[in-house]
Amino acid sequence: MPDVAEKIALTIVRSLPRGKIAKRQTNELVAIIRPTIEKLIGEPILPQHGETIAASASVADYKIAALFFDRVWSFPGAGSIPDDVVVYGATATEATSRVLSALLRADDDIEPDDVAVVKRTSEFLRNAINDRLGSLDLGPTWNSLSSVARIGRILYLEKGLQITPIYDSGAARDVEYLPGETQAIVAAVSDLKVVDPRSLSWEQVQEFRKDNTAKIKLRRMRRWLDVDMKGSSVAQLTDAIASRLDDYEWSIRKHGLQTLTGTMSELLDPKLLSATSATMAGLAYSEGAIWAALGGAGIMVGRAAVSLVEKMVDLKDRKRDQGAEVAFVHEIKKLAKK
Repeated sequence: MPDVAEKIALTIVRSLPRGKIAKRQTNELVAIIRPTIEKLIGEPILPQHGETIAASASVADYKIAALFFDRVWSFPGAGSIPDDVVVYGATATEATSRVLSALLRADDDIEPDDVAVVKRTSEFLRNAINDRLGSLDLGPTWNSLSSVARIGRILYLEKGLQITPIYDSGAARDVEYLPGETQAIVAAVSDLKVVDPRSLSWEQVQEFRKDNTAKIKLRRMRRWLDVDMKGSSVAQLTDAIASRLDDYEWSIRKHGLQTLTGTMSELLDPKLLSATSATMAGLAYSEGAIWAALGGAGIMVGRAAVSLVEKMVDLKDRKRDQGAEVAFVHEIKKLAKK
């Protein structure tokens, strides 16, 4: 059975006008093209068991994702993303997309007579992607998904990987997760210090990731809903979150990361919350003091506000079998114009 590289090479050859390959047989051309395709596709880079994975539509947010998650989806060798951060499945869909992207980038550098060939080849590759996708259970919302969400779904279906999309605003997340019939929770911390991706270098990210203590303290703030709230009062909850917030800010200061005021939030599926957070979910849907505090204006922890809001969204064909986190938002507060 031909492998992915051979199939792509064959697709490219078959897209060529017959006159272009009159002097050579198809198999000979495939043999010539295949090594280049193999090099471009590369090998899969898969996470270790238990590692968390994020995907972002913005290369600028890859560094933020690498602070909060163990791995970030990317094509290998793209930009300056370190190899130990990358996750890449080398699935047929990813591979064909990468070759297609390379062809489109080459469009400006080829001879005018070959432009039609590249366009024809690109169309053949798009059809190959669509044929591959047609064999997968993608769900009815596939065509409306962003590239980030599509990558997440493909890698779940083909590699069993759980990928959390990361967005730079709640508005961008809400474009993806439209109103629907599934009960979800938005756990947010607003008006806190968030890392400015514009001033963040990969060298800083790598140094931070080597510091296990700082890394744990930063990531625990993202998952503040994991605080055990069984039998807690609002005051006790406030103290517990304040402790996490202090640790979070300490980790940022220790590594000299530049910050701006912003918001962090998680979109969560309450059915998949951990045992500790399931206790919180039970409290959230009661009429207790904690839900009243979190579900209203939120609990003030220093200058930050912590809130928990119910949201009805369309999650009917979002493929997940573990972990409650559906999406993560790391948003810089926009300054009002004077």
